Amino acid sequence: MVMRGWQYFYAQKLDTSMMRFNQAWLLDNLNADIYWGFGNLLGTQRKFKESIAFFEKALNLNPNNANVWQDVSTSYGNIFFETKDIKYLNSSIFALKKAVLLTPDNPKLYEQLTSAYCYFAQKDSAKKYLKIADGINPKNINPDVRKFLQ
Repeated sequence: MVMRGWQYFYAQKLDTSMMRFNQAWLLDNLNADIYWGFGNLLGTQRKFKESIAFFEKALNLNPNNANVWQDVSTSYGNIFFETKDIKYLNSSIFALKKAVLLTPDNPKLYEQLTSAYCYFAQKDSAKKYLKIADGINPKNINPDVRKFLQ
């Protein structure tokens, strides 16, 4: 059911995706991927604060899924954009660093860290992650972020 939930999620059939994740939850409510799915479904509805509780539940059950760390970072980042509250930016960066520890060769994570650090007055960390991302795959860096740092 979890696999079906993801299939419908990526096909943008979100109601059916939710139904499948709910069925999976009835079968095994300790499956971390179910809560990850719930978090992503809420995120697609722009319910970022609500999504965090589900991502945290998924991470409590399986803290070694870099994708969940990346997705919770996205929710924190979106809350930061809405509120301009720096604690959400810090939470986003913390989650991205956790994801990097689990998948250090993922250039997308470094691109996201580079972008996140652009919001601080000191750009040293942004430049650090830009250099790492460039070493893995320079095409992953948004040209606007690159211009901003120059």
